Amino acid sequence: MPASSPKLRAVRRLLRAEPFAVAAFVLGVVLAPWPLVGVWGYESSLVCAPVLSILGLMDAVRAVGRVRAAPDAAPWEALATRSVVGPGLTCLALAAGLGTAFLWQRVCDPAGGLALLAMGAGLSCVAGWWTGALCAVATRSRRRAVALAVGAVLASTAVALLRLYRDPAVFAFDPYWGYFAGAIYDEHVEVGPTFVAYRIYNALAIGAGIVLALLLTDPRTLTLRRPRRSRRTVLLSVLFAALAGRTIHLAATADMRGFHASLRTLERALPRTLRTEHFVLHFAPQTATHREIEALAAEHEFAYAEIARRVGAEPKGPIHSFVFPDAGTKRAVMGAGRVEVAPPWRRHLYLHHKPFPQASLLHELAHAFESAIGDPLFGLSLRGGLPNMGLVEGVATAMADPVVDDLSIHEQAAVLRRLGKLPPLGRILGTGFWTVAGRHAYTAAGSFAAFVAEHYSDAALVALYRAGGDTEAVLGVSLDAVEAEWHALLDRQVIPDEVLEAQRARFAVRSIFERPCAHRLARLYGEITRARARGEEDEVFEGLETACNLEPFEPRHRLALAEEYAAVGEVGRAVEVYAALAEDGAVPSVRRAEAYEGLALVHVGAGAFEDAKRAIEAARELPVPSAWRRRLELVHRAVTEPTLRDLVLRYLRRFDRREDGISLLAGRIAAAAAIGRTSAGRALGPYLEGRQLANAAVHDLAHDALHRAGAVFDEDPAALSADFSRALYELDAATALAAGDLDGATASLERLEALLPPTDGARRWLARWRSRIEAHRRLRTGEIRSPG
Repeated sequence: MPASSPKLRAVRRLLRAEPFAVAAFVLGVVLAPWPLVGVWGYESSLVCAPVLSILGLMDAVRAVGRVRAAPDAAPWEALATRSVVGPGLTCLALAAGLGTAFLWQRVCDPAGGLALLAMGAGLSCVAGWWTGALCAVATRSRRRAVALAVGAVLASTAVALLRLYRDPAVFAFDPYWGYFAGAIYDEHVEVGPTFVAYRIYNALAIGAGIVLALLLTDPRTLTLRRPRRSRRTVLLSVLFAALAGRTIHLAATADMRGFHASLRTLERALPRTLRTEHFVLHFAPQTATHREIEALAAEHEFAYAEIARRVGAEPKGPIHSFVFPDAGTKRAVMGAGRVEVAPPWRRHLYLHHKPFPQASLLHELAHAFESAIGDPLFGLSLRGGLPNMGLVEGVATAMADPVVDDLSIHEQAAVLRRLGKLPPLGRILGTGFWTVAGRHAYTAAGSFAAFVAEHYSDAALVALYRAGGDTEAVLGVSLDAVEAEWHALLDRQVIPDEVLEAQRARFAVRSIFERPCAHRLARLYGEITRARARGEEDEVFEGLETACNLEPFEPRHRLALAEEYAAVGEVGRAVEVYAALAEDGAVPSVRRAEAYEGLALVHVGAGAFEDAKRAIEAARELPVPSAWRRRLELVHRAVTEPTLRDLVLRYLRRFDRREDGISLLAGRIAAAAAIGRTSAGRALGPYLEGRQLANAAVHDLAHDALHRAGAVFDEDPAALSADFSRALYELDAATALAAGDLDGATASLERLEALLPPTDGARRWLARWRSRIEAHRRLRTGEIRSPG
């Protein structure tokens, strides 16, 4: 084929000249069709960084060999030039290969994605290049140089993995991998100041290595020699000492700079401790956790006893529970924001404060118990050396037995099945678990694990965990047969149509692999928050409109846009967006109700009370969970009862952007107290006051307020609706328990029993609360506390 010979010769020349750039381009093209890892961004950078590090070091070893073979008047200058050209071409080739993703999938944030790719894979390639160059200078054998450089990469990786295994950080920085953000469900990943500072640290370390090489090598032959006495040697020695000293100082203070998080880091953020029989609780003083720490300690012991009874084994103690004041603090200290984590092998719980009794505690504590039933190194359910994440998370969910909107875990999974969103067991019982939307995966895995425990036994579930999910070995039946039995259980669950519709919004979430713009949106909402704080409304609206365009299927972006219009007084635009959402039958009923609610509040603010009444009544006709029914009822009372209108609007404070957390809480408590002084709000006001005080973890005052609301309700049962009266006793049971009034908690539970619906979830919830109160009764404060 003579016509193609020039092209073939050109390809051969390219392969000889830049084989590593060609390899990077091929890597990019291979990854391009795949979600997340195939587009410019965090995931592609994480996957490609170690490969580019290896390609970079091999290019450097070759470059040193060429310089030695053909001595240059200035070999170090030649290497410096190649250190830019080689990694530059390799990174550009990777970016070009990944750029073919534009043919296959949506690329939402090209600029941000390229920045992450450059900071991650790009600078890792540079780090690998100089590692290879310095190793090649240290030895005359190319093979030995490659082995030394690859050994350095592997050693650095081993250190990072050891830290992830041993220390509390869920994130990791590494010169050859870049940045590992941790939990996959935390979508906020960006080039932040800590990442930039870490790369400066890498540059200092590389600079120290280069200066040392200049000091110990012949500048003309790049061979090692003893330093000569000269001014150059003194200057290089001083420069090396400065660079090495700064590098060592940064390495020694890595946890203080956010490069890593150690146990010492967490102890600085959470300096107070309380010890119980099985736990050490770590918390910050003068926080909501501090105010309820004794009740929370008892709750930990209750959860421990519940799980130990079912698992039949106990982890080596004590278990350390770190309770951060909020998700933001937790993210800043250890990397996980809204995601709570508990690596089984570490026997640590990393939580942030939630309303008592800390709903996530049972789930996270179950992970600590998995250390006693899983593999000896990680406490995981392993099969073929790979973790069975469906069982790791499924067992924890089954032990927690979560009840959501009065639905048990089986009823929730039945909703998923009716909606056609229940994932197959073969997909979630393995590493495929992470490819499923989190809410779907956890619900399905939890229901399946609970089914095994109930249909066979708790011991069978533990054995299945130990066997990595081998149903034939443990249960004597195939996975398909067990799945059919489980599906039959789900099909027997009674799920009314209105409940199904009310749950549709909750299960409308998509996997991060089905949301190509997830990271861009997380960063975008951060930019919106900062723009709002600066008073730059044009940027806020631009950001919200961008969010709507990035995910047109997600109604929450349009709701946020409408609320922003209402907050700045653009009533017409707010009404337009709210009305379009409210009348869209394809939108889940909860989101339509939220749109109608916003529409009603906008009309009230404009004095259009009839329009407001029509909107809120339309909202109340939609099937929504109980919490939403209370919220809509409150707005309805503001619309239809003039004596309560101003006070309820003051309580809601829906569109007021001037509020901070303290003023919002104080304003709502004051408004609730004023509602309680009206004849129409004698019971409602104290309930709302108690709700706000409970949110602030001031449980004794919250209990007093709720007790006043209950007294009015006893005198006049019409003072509160069924939804509000039920919420009253649910909340009072929690506040009474947290405040130490165990008899009051029992009394509220007895009143509540007659108000619960006849669902399996409600029955399970009531049974657990009875066990909880009895456990707290046994665990008196003096028996469990040992302050530190």
